[in-house]
Amino acid sequence: MFDQEPPAPTAGDRDHSAVADPVLLTLAPGETADVAELSLTFVAVTEDSRCPVDVACFWEGYALVHVDAVVGTAEQRLTLGTLDLPNGVSRSATVEGYRITLTGLEPAPVSDAPTPPEAYRLMLEVEPT
Repeated sequence: MFDQEPPAPTAGDRDHSAVADPVLLTLAPGETADVAELSLTFVAVTEDSRCPVDVACFWEGYALVHVDAVVGTAEQRLTLGTLDLPNGVSRSATVEGYRITLTGLEPAPVSDAPTPPEAYRLMLEVEPT
């Protein structure tokens, strides 16, 4: 009566219970981290107009980052910002049942030197939706 195995789960049957609490990640450019079946790769910072720490600014500025998200065969390039902007750029994105939120980008800029691309560290929070 119970000799048959249950059917294999399909993409719609994903079990996100492996991630019950938010997971915090810190990634260097090109680095990949896995959270359950979600794989995230920090691709690059494409814009960084944040106010340097040694300058008094009228506006705090923002940075844009690209992150590749893969769940099974579903792949998506995310553009996340350090601020939610009127043009639709957001700090968060949802991919296949996971919310990915940009929580920080280091180092903070300084006025007398650009940040080398390899020096960036991206902080993300991942949680099931």
